[in-house]
Amino acid sequence: MHTIRVCYTPHMNRENPLDTYAGRLQHALKLAEIKGRGPSIRTLADRLNVSYEHVRRILAGEPVVSEDLNKKLSDTLGLDAEEMFRVAIREKMRRRFPDADLGTPETGSRIDKLWQELGTAQKQALISIAEAFVAKNAADRSTRAEQVTQRQKSVSHNSISSARRSRRRLE
Repeated sequence: MHTIRVCYTPHMNRENPLDTYAGRLQHALKLAEIKGRGPSIRTLADRLNVSYEHVRRILAGEPVVSEDLNKKLSDTLGLDAEEMFRVAIREKMRRRFPDADLGTPETGSRIDKLWQELGTAQKQALISIAEAFVAKNAADRSTRAEQVTQRQKSVSHNSISSARRSRRRLE
């Protein structure tokens, strides 16, 4: 079985179907269909030992596949499994962090490019800064959680006090 490598150009953006996991799968299925050996969604699902619905959703771009299922899909369709999984992970990150600069599959992210130009000491300094930001974010979340807990206790205490006052008035 031949491995299909899709060529990318720097001008590709998020709207290009071949920048997406589902788009690449759909493209491979169409190529296989043109060559007269393309499996149907049901046949593909049977080969992968998953449900028809699961394959349909993957082709629609809904879930991000596991590494194991990605390998099976890629092998079945003659795609590069490592490249496909990188695309799947990049999509997962785009969904989780929509404003992040993750680059395109070919170009990588801006931070990847910058990172390559740094020396060891500079990289360590940036890692220390990032760790400090993460620690501050964790502390901020903890403080907010404590404030919410205090407000809930205060509301609860006020409700109990109000109920007691109402009861005393009734007595």
